[in-house]
Amino acid sequence: MGNETVALSPNAAFVLGNGPSLGAIDLAALSPYRTIGMNAAYRHWERIGWRPTDYACLDLVVGLSHIEGIRTLIREGKGKPVDGVRPISHFLLRQNLIEALGKDAENDRVINFDALRLRKPLLQVDPITTGSHALLWASLEGANPIVLLGIDGNYVEIVDGAKRREGIVLEISEQKANPNYFFEDYQQPGDLYNEPNPRPNLHLDAWRCAAERIASKTRVVNGNPNSEVRSFPFADAAELIATGLTPPTATNKVSDNPARHGTGKRLAQQAFHIFRKEPLFLIGPGLAAVLATLLWSFGAHTLAIFVISQLVAAVLTLQLYFGTRRTAPQNNAGDIALLLEEFARQNRIRHKDDTRED
Repeated sequence: MGNETVALSPNAAFVLGNGPSLGAIDLAALSPYRTIGMNAAYRHWERIGWRPTDYACLDLVVGLSHIEGIRTLIREGKGKPVDGVRPISHFLLRQNLIEALGKDAENDRVINFDALRLRKPLLQVDPITTGSHALLWASLEGANPIVLLGIDGNYVEIVDGAKRREGIVLEISEQKANPNYFFEDYQQPGDLYNEPNPRPNLHLDAWRCAAERIASKTRVVNGNPNSEVRSFPFADAAELIATGLTPPTATNKVSDNPARHGTGKRLAQQAFHIFRKEPLFLIGPGLAAVLATLLWSFGAHTLAIFVISQLVAAVLTLQLYFGTRRTAPQNNAGDIALLLEEFARQNRIRHKDDTRED
């Protein structure tokens, strides 16, 4: 694809991959825009005193490996800059990391990707990678156009200093030159991560699928003409940033945690979907969905959590029983259990907010 001319509108966003080409970009020049950074790049942001407006980490292994760094970012808070550094406004994280973060994840800036994905068909694209689904998330939130930076797609699969641990999991055991990233010690000894492409072209396929999904919805350009990701037209990133329309001051406007407002409704919809296929399997989760919807509406926080905890036990019991006879209900039961957990987390956040207001 050839280069395209694109103007930066007030709704423009930059999705920041961590490939070597990002090293040529002055991140501070992107501060007026919405930016989505990801994974271990926080190590560089700390050094230069800069933060993106949003953060995503969707790798199940990388998230847990960097839990303390992500926890620190969340604890920086939201609001006015501290020492000139603007805190990150939203975190798109996986369920396993949210569980591991504990109370630090009970924050309305933390968005549960797995729960959101159940509600939003746009995110239901496989395979999941942090970059491709950060793009889909930006599109879902109305960003347009979206500029990809640092999306190079030319991974060295196993770098010097890495050792295989189990399956496709690798660990950095020794600090050596790493050609995959835009700063030298992006990965450090002790870091765990998945082999980039456990099957051939996994990342390229993820970008292609994302491009197909949003082709008619969002204009996307890749700011690195030498990228292996060729599913989007190219644009000269430096020229784009220098000559684009003068952007407005970033408002970091992202719809208030989508998982928070739609969870009760989604529970009822999911229960109805299961009922059509498996009526008997609806007894536990269906009742949970109805009660959760009602209790959410009336704000009975403590009672909601108590009832839901009892019904989740019933869901798991039913899942165990039916799991030996049928395979179809298992994913549905898991979806409902996930949504119930997310409901409880959002309820705790809401209760905290109400307490602060009092």
